[in-house]
Amino acid sequence: MISVPSLDGALPGLIDFVDKVKPGKGTELRSEIDEEIGAEIADAIDRARPMHLIIVAPPAGVADPGIVVVAAVRDAAKLAKMKSTERDVRLSGRWVAIGEPAVVDRTWRWALGTLATGDPPASPSMSAFPAAIRDRWEGELRTQLDPGGSPAKTFARDAVLGLLAQTARVDAKVELADGAATVDIALTPRADTALAAVLAAQKPATFALLERLPLESPLGVMAMHMSLGPFAAPVRGLITTLITSELDEFGPRTAELFETVWSIGTGEYAGVTIGGSAIVINAIGVSDPARVHAELQSIAKAVTTIEIPGGRFVVEPLTHDGVAISVGKMVADATPGAIGGSWATWDNTLAFALSDLDGAVLRSTIDGSRGKPAVPPVMAKVISDARKRGDCFLQTVDVLPGEQPPLSTAFGVRDGVGHLWMHIPGEQAGTMVKMVPSSDE
Repeated sequence: MISVPSLDGALPGLIDFVDKVKPGKGTELRSEIDEEIGAEIADAIDRARPMHLIIVAPPAGVADPGIVVVAAVRDAAKLAKMKSTERDVRLSGRWVAIGEPAVVDRTWRWALGTLATGDPPASPSMSAFPAAIRDRWEGELRTQLDPGGSPAKTFARDAVLGLLAQTARVDAKVELADGAATVDIALTPRADTALAAVLAAQKPATFALLERLPLESPLGVMAMHMSLGPFAAPVRGLITTLITSELDEFGPRTAELFETVWSIGTGEYAGVTIGGSAIVINAIGVSDPARVHAELQSIAKAVTTIEIPGGRFVVEPLTHDGVAISVGKMVADATPGAIGGSWATWDNTLAFALSDLDGAVLRSTIDGSRGKPAVPPVMAKVISDARKRGDCFLQTVDVLPGEQPPLSTAFGVRDGVGHLWMHIPGEQAGTMVKMVPSSDE
């Protein structure tokens, strides 16, 4: 079900946002909405009052869902004349339900007696019942998500179907202002399900690791506190299996490192992709950094013994403020330059930076962790807002220079309900669309 406080009130903000993302598309969208509603219906309903769109799962063998429009009446006589064998019109006081006769017959009492007369929506909103979606389209979903024997794809398919079965309802609301869209999607789990247990296991992230990382010009940021609840064991087993099978002779040793980090990890993670460079730095909270350091050094030493045609892997030890830093490089004999990165453990932190070939990013991170975090105002507000919401996950993407807020995605749990929150500045989204030349959306 989709609801708006009023059709005319919701459209200007939506059109402004869409135009920010793709100039001219907002006007096209308005024409499409007007065409979908139809001039006849639009002229007979009150577009300044709430409007609802009820979408009903079709019976087996029918492809398209049933749709019922619930709106306030402006001209009852015109509406009454619209009734036909293909379209039913039910009037009740100042409200009307319009749609296919069989679907209207199933829904009109609730639509006009409860939905229409209830509290009007404060902003555009949506409600859905995923279990009904799975019940109707499970066969189609299994075909589309066919794993083809892949353990990872099998896990993903089962996770999607399980999520649909274990979610009682999904409620979303959208706020459109200043050319930006803010979306809050609430997932209410069914009682006594694995999903309910996972949500109950979540804890707000501290985001302290994120504040240690270079945030002056981040292209992308991710931070979280990970708590998988009953899914911890299967996810852990899946990752270990993938590492062992994909990394050949180093699979078992790398899997052992992964198991160590998993077992002594605090659950906190942060990562930053630094704008204007290929450097990506990641930080993981660990309770025994010395143990992780020893295993990393063992793996690095083993890698340096591998015979690589036309090149070699070297590890350079550095020290900064009492912290041992290792810089690993794959050096080709015939060409200048190298690929690799740096890593270090200190103060209950494991950090590794891809493409940090001189350890400069790690040195800066160590300095940041031992002094007052220097977080730019825009990112400081993003982190502060995430803490106020109690989020356990935060991700941002910033493709515009200056003080423009980034595109942000967050997830948190409040009163047993999961909340997926997104803030989408139209100009950020528009710039990202331009980066994909073939995109028409």
